[in-house]
Order: sequence, then structure tokens, then C-alpha cells
Amino acid sequence: MKSRGLSVSTTNEHPDSQRLLADPLAGSESWWQQIAQWGTPLVEPISEDKVRLTFLWREPVAGADEPTYSRVYIDVNGVTDHHSTHPETLQRLGQTHVWYWQAEVESDFRGSYSFMPVTAEHCLNLPEGTPQERRQAQRNWWISLMDLAQNDPFNHTAPHSSYRGRPLSAVHLADAIPQTAWQPIDAGQQLPTDTQRLQLITWHSELLGNSRNVWIYHTHGTEDNAERPLAILLDGQYWATRQPIFGVLDNETDAGRLPASVYVLIDIIDQPHRSVELPCNQDFWQALQTELLPQVAALQPFTDQASRTVVAGQSFGWVGLAICRITLAAAFWWCAESSPVPSGGRMLIISKL
Repeated sequence: MKSRGLSVSTTNEHPDSQRLLADPLAGSESWWQQIAQWGTPLVEPISEDKVRLTFLWREPVAGADEPTYSRVYIDVNGVTDHHSTHPETLQRLGQTHVWYWQAEVESDFRGSYSFMPVTAEHCLNLPEGTPQERRQAQRNWWISLMDLAQNDPFNHTAPHSSYRGRPLSAVHLADAIPQTAWQPIDAGQQLPTDTQRLQLITWHSELLGNSRNVWIYHTHGTEDNAERPLAILLDGQYWATRQPIFGVLDNETDAGRLPASVYVLIDIIDQPHRSVELPCNQDFWQALQTELLPQVAALQPFTDQASRTVVAGQSFGWVGLAICRITLAAAFWWCAESSPVPSGGRMLIISKL
């Protein structure tokens, strides 16, 4: 998923969620009207640097065309584990149409989330098999839920979507680092793109044996063109078309928070190519360095200093940029799903690539 932010919190604080859930009027129209006024998720401070989030989902009144839901799964970026064989689900509040889920997070949390209500036949039911077979079955099941995902209609921030097109809502807590350039977009507005500074090329890669779109954008500045920093954005089609980032980059540059730079947004072609090229694929990075970047430099010069070059990605894209960084390293370590995580801590070094 994606993280954006306002200069202020986009969720509202409620002093006592347990009292709210115990209210005899819970689930009534007046109760939901109050929720809509507050906005969700509800936020309760529980310590100096932690808060409790309460997510709420309103089940539609069952009708002839309305399914009966058995579970409402929730995916909160950086909080829930979508690899788990026991994924997080909301609880139904008594016999009402209220479903809820709570989590404790840092008070500077920012992230996206979605609800996935399912009928009985869509609930997770893993077959017998090897650990690898069960992991693959779990992954296939999770991907199948993407078409069922919903954003949160009670969230006051404008909804957005993932690179797969999954509907998402955002949480921006009060202590999160300000990202004010996104404020118009979070309010449902669009920022203009200066098309005179946007170039779309087709990268025909002999090494990879494929072709794809690449967007090149440069922001205004007084720096010598040959010294401009370079930023490479993986999943470039998302940032170029689904959630255009060009206006945000202009705003950040004009405000002096970013230097005038050259941005290269690389299309994934499709999901199968993304799954092959981004994680642990040295050929992809070799092709990028020897084929694509010289083409980009001929159109928009940039520095060759590694210290002024950035690669940004998420999920497979994050793995890809990590591989880019450590291609020449003797070893790289990452977390294995089967390894136990120490109580109260995070796993740092588990298995070797």
C-alpha cells in the first residue's frame, strides 16, 4: 500500500470506545449519524505515544439481493499481516449491523486500510499440504479477496486506490510527519500536471526481451541540469496515471522541500512481469542501468552521483530497490515467515538471500 498526509489529523478522537460499543442505541440510525460526524477510525490516546484505533463497518440491511456476511476481514498497512493463516477480522456487535475492530498503534502512524466482507464460501479454509503449498494457497485466497475490498465511507479523507485498483481509505494521526503537498488530493481535489515537462517514452529492452512505458518528469530549479538528482519510481504506472504525483512533486519543489530533480516512473507491464522482475532479479537492474538510464539522460540530464540518486518502491518494489542496493554485497538478510518473532520485538535478521 500508499501513505499520504495532511498537516492535521484526519481522524477524530472519541474518549471511550467501550462505552460507545456498549451504548444500547449502538447500530441505530442516530448512532451511525454520530459516527459519520466524528469520522472513522475513532482515536483514543492510551499513553503519551500510543493510541487505540476503532474501525467500524456498517453491514447493509439484508435484502433479496444482499448476501449474508460471515466475516469482515481488515487489511491495515503495516499493522495487520496479510500472510497470516489467521487474518484479522472485525467482530459483530451483538445482533446489530455494527462490525468493529481495534488496534493499538504509535501516535505518529500513517497508513491505508480496507474492509473485505465475505460470505461463508469465501472464508479462509486452507487445504492439507506442505508449508509451501499452504502459503501459496493462502496467497491465492488473499488475492481473490481484492475484488471484494471496500473503502471506509465514514472516513473523512477522500478514498484512493492501490496499484491493483483496490479501494482504500487512509489514517493520518496527529503526530504523523506533515505531508502537506498531499492535502488537496486527500480533500478529493486534483493537482494539475505541467505536460510540457512530462515525457512518455517506450523502453524496448533487449536484455529483458520486452517493452514498456516510462514517464520522465523534471521539476523547475536553478541547478545545472547535469547535477540534478535522479529519482526512480517503481510501479510507475500507478504514480503516473492512477494517482498522478507530478503536481505533488511541483508543490514540494516550489516549497523548497525537494531539489529540482529528474523523475523516472517505470511501468510494470503487468502483474506476472512485476512478480518476476522486481524481487531479486539482477537482469532487471542491469537493463535499467545499461539501457534505460542512458536514454533518460539523453532527454533529461541528471547527476551520476549515487548519493543523489533515489529508488522508491513498495512491496515487491521495496524488495527490488533493496536488491538494487545490495547487488554487489556478499550477503543480504531478510525475515522468513516461518521464523518466530521475539515477544515485544521485531525480527531483524533471519534468513540469507
